[in-house]
Amino acid sequence: MIRHFILKPPASDPKRDYQPPGTLNVSLAIILLIGLVTFLWWADQQAHWGAKIAIGFLFAFSGLTIYALLHEAWHQVLHTNQPVNDILGTFLAIAYGGPFTFLKHTHLGHHQRNRSIEESFDIYYSEEERNRRTIFFYFTYLGGFWLAVPLTSLVFIFAPSLLHGWLARRDPSVGAMLRGIPQRQFRRIRFEALGVFALHGALFITLGLHWSTWILLYGMFGVCWSSLNYLGHAGAPLDVQEGAHNLRANPVFEKLLLHFNWHLAHHQNPEIPWLYLPQFNDPRRERPGYLRSYIKFWAGPKPAPREKEDE
Repeated sequence: MIRHFILKPPASDPKRDYQPPGTLNVSLAIILLIGLVTFLWWADQQAHWGAKIAIGFLFAFSGLTIYALLHEAWHQVLHTNQPVNDILGTFLAIAYGGPFTFLKHTHLGHHQRNRSIEESFDIYYSEEERNRRTIFFYFTYLGGFWLAVPLTSLVFIFAPSLLHGWLARRDPSVGAMLRGIPQRQFRRIRFEALGVFALHGALFITLGLHWSTWILLYGMFGVCWSSLNYLGHAGAPLDVQEGAHNLRANPVFEKLLLHFNWHLAHHQNPEIPWLYLPQFNDPRRERPGYLRSYIKFWAGPKPAPREKEDE
């Protein structure tokens, strides 16, 4: 049976009100949004691809912090003022490359489906599906995970009927994700998707960007984000709340991620803002190292635990 509980702070701790660090979050968001535009412009001015790639690394890792702030907005803990939370979240989503409402619903659905058959991407359940899962695994985590967002946005704009039709039936994981989005939100998502492409187009025109610069920088971010995003779940128990890790990470990198490496703490306490997650360590669980987990991750999908296969 899947267990549902919230891990509370130790009884000896005084009661606290874990309010979002709103001023800090807004300041970070503005700085990072300006920074991403600056990196795009700066990279476009470079004559040599080596310089463009170097700037691309700054762009990609800044994007990880943007995603961490966007993640706070989905859980309504970016800012206590909901309009501020959602407006800022919308701009962060545009910088990430997708519609805010679509990303929000798929993420909240992830909290309900975590480590289910539809979302246990690092394991396979039969030898017949091993090759398919392996191809899907490497495509997804070498950039396909992020690429799916702008591609799905195009489907929302031009062929939304496919989302509850052919696409939903083609793959159980995709179907589960799409069925979790209320039909009443489709028009709003379509409008937001149009806004994403319109604002990126305006950015091209305003900065005079060449398409190759945008593809390089967003491609680097897509690979970086895709390869790191599932690390907090890979190899975790097949349980909706327990199916995550609190990973040990370099302190500087942990700050860049806004404690996103404390992913078990987040799944056990999704209402807690990022600033306080280290206070919610689960002493029952080992904390794997981030780099070692990343290296092990690339071994690819493994067979499902026997007891799960037999259910």
